[in-house]
Amino acid sequence: MDPLVEDVRALAGVNQRLAGQATGEPARAVAGKRRVPYILVAPEKPDSVGRLAARVFNEHYAGLGHLLRSPDVRLIGRAIAGGRSPAHGELLSYVFFAPEFGQALLELGRDDARRWLEEDHDDGPWQLGPTG
Repeated sequence: MDPLVEDVRALAGVNQRLAGQATGEPARAVAGKRRVPYILVAPEKPDSVGRLAARVFNEHYAGLGHLLRSPDVRLIGRAIAGGRSPAHGELLSYVFFAPEFGQALLELGRDDARRWLEEDHDDGPWQLGPTG
């Protein structure tokens, strides 16, 4: 499970407990705690970052034509089979500090933000608890 998604779920759970929603009890103040609104913008498909990492690695670092280009990135990518599948690409994404991957991530994030902004948010953009 994506650590960011788990962090947001934990935040939503704390918000629910502070509002008394999780236990059915009335909301009560907890010293030093308050509900924190959040917005989560993420790719539509859970394996999007892994697919992106695998594609960028294969395009820029995997072939023989790229043998001398950034040998450390090539070695790490090959050691974890980063270009083989989205799951391997996901692992690669944690250590893939190549400019081409950074640029591709920015483009993915920009596209996800545009998609999110175009959606209707009947209760406003901020969330306090789990959705759906």
